[in-house]
Amino acid sequence: MLDTLHLNGRLTLGENTADIGGVGDRLRTRSSASWRQAAPAPIDGFTPEQRFFLSHARVWRSAPARPRQLRQQVLTNPHSPAHWRGERAALGARRVRAGVRLQAR
Repeated sequence: MLDTLHLNGRLTLGENTADIGGVGDRLRTRSSASWRQAAPAPIDGFTPEQRFFLSHARVWRSAPARPRQLRQQVLTNPHSPAHWRGERAALGARRVRAGVRLQAR
């Protein structure tokens, strides 16, 4: 049933744009706050920027919505479902910030 359901880009555009801007603002704040310090070593193989995006994705990760709830949200809510907000905002902000390697799954 949900395979044929698509987000309404006109409905979600404003919130999606705000999510991308928010991720970019937080990344710039993190970067400017640590500009005086030496670059920290990777932890578990992840650079500070990669850990930033992993943390962002974890915030939006949630238990899967029930199909009925997801359908209602997609049809009426200007906010994209959580899994899209976490993944797409990070990828959108990444395009602004060159050099950070992420892949959508």
